[in-house]
Amino acid sequence: MNSLSRSAQFSQTLANQIYESTEQFPVSFDSAWVWLGYSTKGNAKRNFENAGFIENVDYMVFITTDKNPSGGRPSEEIMLTAECLKQWGMMAGTEQGKQVRLYFLECERIAKAATSRPASPTLPSNYIEALESLLSSEKEKLALAAQVQEQNEQIAVLAPKAETLDILTECAEKTFDLSSASKVMNFSELGQKRLFQLLRDERILQLSNLPYQHYIESNYFVVRETHSWDGRHIHLQPRLTQKGLNWLVQKLIKLGYTQREIA
Repeated sequence: MNSLSRSAQFSQTLANQIYESTEQFPVSFDSAWVWLGYSTKGNAKRNFENAGFIENVDYMVFITTDKNPSGGRPSEEIMLTAECLKQWGMMAGTEQGKQVRLYFLECERIAKAATSRPASPTLPSNYIEALESLLSSEKEKLALAAQVQEQNEQIAVLAPKAETLDILTECAEKTFDLSSASKVMNFSELGQKRLFQLLRDERILQLSNLPYQHYIESNYFVVRETHSWDGRHIHLQPRLTQKGLNWLVQKLIKLGYTQREIA
């Protein structure tokens, strides 16, 4: 169930072991709350339950014995995914929680750097291989040109106003705060405040206005840190991805909201 050794002190080595683990739920809750700097397990469990994590997605409860020898309830062990531990660290509000998150960000940076290194090209060994390589390269260029042309045609159809076009055609990595998203979507009677309330009512956002973990893992939302003017406080801001914006437009239409016509 958990092959990782338990330690009261979190470290980069431990973060690497968790990040590279092939287990879906490699982290013990009993270790996690200590790593994140909670004073008691009870406080940690209340915070965890209020964080909006989903059982069997973000964590799993294992019953370790069918019967407790002392006659009480069967004992249980809660196991977390690596992503759940990272997100919980971000919401813990402790120095240890921030450090745990930074360790995982370093794991992700290293992994991204490793996958982005270009592979050494294999040189053709004869004339036929050279021709085949050239033909393959030209086919890729033609396919890319066709893809660009198709995207340009879609942009021309989807963007009747130049101002809206500038927003919608930015790269897929662009994210939107909910104030900007409400303006881009242009739904009648659905400004920023009503949009926040609707997303809470639909259990997309928690009471803290952070998205539930399921919607983060679906790549509909990301959570970004913002800092106060003096740098002493960190605020967490939900932001819609381009994928999330498209998804939310369709969901609001299904809920009966109508978009204003563009003049």
